[in-house]
Amino acid sequence: MHFHRYGKALVVSACILILAFAIYGQGANGSFTGTIRDSTGALVPGATITVTNADTGTPWHTQSNDSGFYTLPAVPPGNYSLIVEAPGFKRMTESRLTLEVDQVRRMDYKLEIGAVSESIEVSSTAGPLQTETTQLGTLITGNTTVNLPLNGRNFAQLTLLAPGVVNYNVSGFTEGSRGGGQPLVNGNRAQANNYIVDGMDANETEDNGISYAPNVDAIQEFKLITTNAPAEYGNSMGAIVNTSFKSGTNEFHGDVFEFLRNDKLDANSWFGNATRQPRPHFTQNLFGGVLGGPIKRNKLFFFGDYQGWRRGKGLTNSVSTVVPTAWRSGDFSSLRNQLFNPFAQTGTVTVVRQPFAGTRFRNR
Repeated sequence: MHFHRYGKALVVSACILILAFAIYGQGANGSFTGTIRDSTGALVPGATITVTNADTGTPWHTQSNDSGFYTLPAVPPGNYSLIVEAPGFKRMTESRLTLEVDQVRRMDYKLEIGAVSESIEVSSTAGPLQTETTQLGTLITGNTTVNLPLNGRNFAQLTLLAPGVVNYNVSGFTEGSRGGGQPLVNGNRAQANNYIVDGMDANETEDNGISYAPNVDAIQEFKLITTNAPAEYGNSMGAIVNTSFKSGTNEFHGDVFEFLRNDKLDANSWFGNATRQPRPHFTQNLFGGVLGGPIKRNKLFFFGDYQGWRRGKGLTNSVSTVVPTAWRSGDFSSLRNQLFNPFAQTGTVTVVRQPFAGTRFRNR
């Protein structure tokens, strides 16, 4: 009885948690929207719009309303095909549509009168013009994150590719994949940025830097919103770094990697040469991989990644000089220069700059 009761509570709690994650993660998705008309320009209500992910076969459905308007929100970024169907009209199909993270892609269509069994294939359309939002930003694709050299594999280095982004300490971006440097966007402080990974908050609390910098091989794309970020983000007045992970598809895909750095081609430091010390030891290994694929085709998928970071770093020895024991007892006779007492007292007379005898004075 108790197990049954607690089991039901556990299932309900898990469902609520999953729903909460789904709602919270909508910022990492995009949406399709537009208007359906006939060849005369009249609005077509009740048309069925279906978009299907080309990699997973997952469909999303909606219908145009009385104003001929439709919207498909919370669609994951990826490659899609779109079909428009309405009674008395030919079917309209379009493939090779790319939806970006946080993109509102407007797709308007004009249907031709005919049987639904007839189909019109739209082979190409003009590049999408952003008319639904006022935000400005730069999209960095997974192809860029993988193929551009990143010292330390910190994807945040790529924010410097966007207009209006600078950094006064670029070397800070090379401190591994756990954070490091932060971009300064349009004159804002680095602490004004907001980092999001798959719709989840990724800001560390101490300095508002990146709490989790993902494996770059696992990134599908990320968008740097630099101006007029939507109110749904909140949290900060600076840039929004919105990152989306890859996911499993109907085909197995993955890779493994190993990046090695060591001291074999390094030069010795100036202090090392000056003190005739050997070149300090240094070795760094960044290794891991990603793997994704189908569990049940068109229904259930998996994707996972791992990245390890190992570093061994030697330091050039330094010599520090402490205060000699004699000085601590007031004996400065080892000094070449004479020490003077600026306020020596002789009876009732103050003598300025009276030398200490033997360069010694009593330590109080």
